[in-house]
Amino acid sequence: MAVTVNKEIISKNAGGLLAVPVASGETIYKGTLVCIGADGYLHNITSTQISGGIRVVGIVADDAANDPPQATTANGSISGDLEEQSAIAGDKTVRLIYTKGLFKLPFTSITQAMVGSKMYATDNYTIDDDSTSAVEVGYLATYLSATEGWLALNSQVD
Repeated sequence: MAVTVNKEIISKNAGGLLAVPVASGETIYKGTLVCIGADGYLHNITSTQISGGIRVVGIVADDAANDPPQATTANGSISGDLEEQSAIAGDKTVRLIYTKGLFKLPFTSITQAMVGSKMYATDNYTIDDDSTSAVEVGYLATYLSATEGWLALNSQVD
């Protein structure tokens, strides 16, 4: 189920940081799954974004992410010093997203037998092994319980 609050996440070897402008009208929360859409802007992962084309998947690293008021006048931009306030009409940006690492996250329903299996997201906080209307986000690295595990973001088992 998609979340609408910042989430504290536990990670190991988190990295691959990217600064990405936020799409107009999006509210992005720390610790949630996001994607760079076909338009080049940051979006929450949704079924609409999935069908529209996704270029990069990430997890939001900062908590200054597009807080209200939302970007409504134009797509966000990033100023040279990665400040929270962007250069366009007061819009804000997500300054950083992780694109790799291990993240302790909730899962819909997993088992020990799924370790090493591809995992998919259907929204900004729902991860499962079902690829129907979903985007691949990595693989299950460690099983902790039926609803919790470690996700290897943007990785695959060789």
